[in-house]
Amino acid sequence: MSDLHEQAVTVKPITSAILVLDSFDRGTGQPVNNFTLQPGAILSSGYFSRIVPVVLHFPYAIPNVNPKNNTLTISNGATNTIITIPEGFYTIAELATQLQTSLNASGFGGVFAVSVDVKTLYYTVTNTLIPFKIINTPGKSNDLVYMAGFETNNTLSLTQVGTYNNLQYTTFIDIRSNKLTKFQKVSDVSSNLTATTLLYRVYISWQTLNIRNNDNMFWTRTATIAFETTNPKHIRWIPSGEFLSDVDISLYDDNEELLYIPAGHPDFQISLYLSET
Repeated sequence: MSDLHEQAVTVKPITSAILVLDSFDRGTGQPVNNFTLQPGAILSSGYFSRIVPVVLHFPYAIPNVNPKNNTLTISNGATNTIITIPEGFYTIAELATQLQTSLNASGFGGVFAVSVDVKTLYYTVTNTLIPFKIINTPGKSNDLVYMAGFETNNTLSLTQVGTYNNLQYTTFIDIRSNKLTKFQKVSDVSSNLTATTLLYRVYISWQTLNIRNNDNMFWTRTATIAFETTNPKHIRWIPSGEFLSDVDISLYDDNEELLYIPAGHPDFQISLYLSET
């Protein structure tokens, strides 16, 4: 009968950590939509193989009409007139009133009236004297045509009728980081994005805002996203032993531009789960 020898096997337990990124910790003078965090000590992410966004807290105190989209251009066929709407949080009715006021103050001629269909919530713009058309604002990638649902065409008329409007400045927010996605190999693919730098895309809806509003207005002064992410992206980080001295974070709108955030906007936080497996 042979001797039996027991051999001890040591199994290293899986380790993980939570990394909380807070825009409050950004350097002096850096904007909330594009900043770098320098923790004051070396941040070791080199021993983790996966980074997963798990919790987001983001204040939605962003006016739905702002410098990114606050213009509307009308034309009489020969001359373009650009009107600018003051920045603010507009409901459908409030925007109709402001559009009418701004159009009549533009010097275009005739008298404008802006109304809202009670069933469809479509806008109708009329002029008593001069046929006009609504066009995209030259040199600007976004304006009220998109948000308010106006049609752009080559037909001059005394009446222009809009279509569906969402009254949103952007339909989603992309949170990106070059440093935290450095080893990500799989590109995200959509109509506007083919990149590896995306941490998480936040879609704007009643569910994410956890509010109810009967006037088709998602963006408010007090609405806040505070939720655990759904089907989060698992970002690859190979265990290379590499260290990070800083972390960059940037926010983009659905027009592939840095998200507009007004002065005095509250800070936001994103928590990431770091794991060795």
